[in-house]
Amino acid sequence: SIIRSFGINPSSKNCFRVPYRVNHSYFSKIDSHEKAYLLGVLFADGCVMRKSNQIHLISNDYDLLEFFKEKVGFTGDIQKNPLHKRAKFVAFSSIDMKKDLVKLGCVPSKSLILEFPNIDDDFFWSFLLGYFDGDGSLWVSRDKKAAHFKIMSCTLFCNKLREILAGKGFVSEVRNDPKTHKKETSYIRISSKKTIS
Repeated sequence: SIIRSFGINPSSKNCFRVPYRVNHSYFSKIDSHEKAYLLGVLFADGCVMRKSNQIHLISNDYDLLEFFKEKVGFTGDIQKNPLHKRAKFVAFSSIDMKKDLVKLGCVPSKSLILEFPNIDDDFFWSFLLGYFDGDGSLWVSRDKKAAHFKIMSCTLFCNKLREILAGKGFVSEVRNDPKTHKKETSYIRISSKKTIS
């Protein structure tokens, strides 16, 4: 409308020109370990905007952002995050990718309502690795006699993950500390050194 106010009538070709390319159908089917891994990364550190078709991935890991860029075919730049000194981000718009991500469970404002995605079991560990790289931690005591493997998420996600891990023979527990977390936010913890290994 601003362009038209100057007496310019843009063609539809020019209206929809963007300064980058991206593979809009990359997440249409999770059929590889790399796709499952990156889906996990997006579940942890990604953002699907509610009022636009923008998809953001924020990370302190520049190599991870480069890897994400390469795999989704994004030709734009990695940008500095003005709110964080170390973190950078990748952002682009894609109607199709947003639809696919939402269908997989990566929804807008997901932090308190995130559910575990329904993906092929062959790619479970790859997805979990991606999520761990975003919102996981591993603590080992100095004497190496104690250790904790933790993944932070919403309670829905943690409870489902505990159920899946139990089905694979791994004992874990879901905890919530009301002093530091909302009731919708929990973490899943594995304390057995043998299980962690």
